[in-house]
Amino acid sequence: MISNGIRIPDTPVVAKPYPKDEPIRIISVGRFSQIKGQTVLLEAMKYSRNADRIQLIFAGKGTLKDYLEDMASQ
Repeated sequence: MISNGIRIPDTPVVAKPYPKDEPIRIISVGRFSQIKGQTVLLEAMKYSRNADRIQLIFAGKGTLKDYLEDMASQ
């Protein structure tokens, strides 16, 4: 159960082609802690065929801030 989840609309979402010349922006907002999974997101980026286009933005603070910055710089 997700206590603060979002309501998904009943209408289907149609994906549009993403322009190849623009970065893919992923934004993660939340407390920097193990339970939030920011480390998993950083690790998964290594395996994306679009890794060179991904612009990952973290917004928040917490105990893992320095660790995440180190991990992102590698």
